[in-house]
Amino acid sequence: MKSDLLISEKMRRKRERVLMVVSGILIVLLGIIEYYLIAGAGPLPVSTNILIFSVLNTNILLILFLCYLIIRNLVKLIFEDRTRILGTRLRTRLVLAFVTLSLLPTLLLFFVSFMFLRTSLEYWFDTRVEASLDNALKVGQTYYDDRITQLKHLARLVESEVDRRCISENGTVDYACLQHVVKPSVPLGTFTSGRTGLSFSSVELFNQDVKRAASKTWLPLLGSLPKIPREVISRTMLDGSVQVYSSTLINGELIRILTPVRTSEEDVLAVLSLGHLIPEHVSRQLDQIRIGYEGYKQLHLFQQPIKTTLLVTLFLITILIVFVSIWF
Repeated sequence: MKSDLLISEKMRRKRERVLMVVSGILIVLLGIIEYYLIAGAGPLPVSTNILIFSVLNTNILLILFLCYLIIRNLVKLIFEDRTRILGTRLRTRLVLAFVTLSLLPTLLLFFVSFMFLRTSLEYWFDTRVEASLDNALKVGQTYYDDRITQLKHLARLVESEVDRRCISENGTVDYACLQHVVKPSVPLGTFTSGRTGLSFSSVELFNQDVKRAASKTWLPLLGSLPKIPREVISRTMLDGSVQVYSSTLINGELIRILTPVRTSEEDVLAVLSLGHLIPEHVSRQLDQIRIGYEGYKQLHLFQQPIKTTLLVTLFLITILIVFVSIWF
């Protein structure tokens, strides 16, 4: 009977140890998963945020379960010591000695690590870092906006040339003249903005049926021009507004300005499109600045969860050390 109880007790303790080990492994794995979920670039969808919340709470529950097993074993050890069974007092003293010797440096390491991590996080999310990223984004946006402004200025110059040469007094359009202006013997792309000398890479002309009547491209623009959506052209044709449309190409980003060609009565006869190619390396750098800024803002939202995760990880290491000291 006594041997059966001893066997049962050994089996139960073995199960508890297995549960402790499995819980510790799961906590580490869930912590790694949570880190990679939070460290992902770009804004996270709602489903991912819910997943992070679930992983964090599961991690906390596993830690509480591990704490329960450790405290339960400690309580059993104390009660066994009171029964004065042979060897229990020595075992209790050995366990207390191991726990004390392992816990003192562990607690010191815990607080030092936590202060270091907190200082690092405060440095990462410092207002000066955010201001630097914000200024970098503004510089990129200013570069982009300046190209659009200059391209609009060039579009007005070309539209004035079309109006002067190709629209008669009665408001009819000479499409042969338009094609001559769009495809001149002297490249029209040599027209530049008076401020910075910006040249354009493409010219397109759309008639009232929203069909491309003429087009021409210049280097460094390669290949055929990507189509502009019909609704974008129609919007300019109907309300006479200036539209901006950009397309991503292999060798850069093509920005096109759509401006109306009007008669003296302000009727829209056609739509003129001028394009400027932003080089691929510049476009890539602008995208990297934007993605980096968005990633930083997204990471800033997870500042508190990151602190909690790091604190949970440090606490996990502490209780694992206590667990090992009790086990052996």
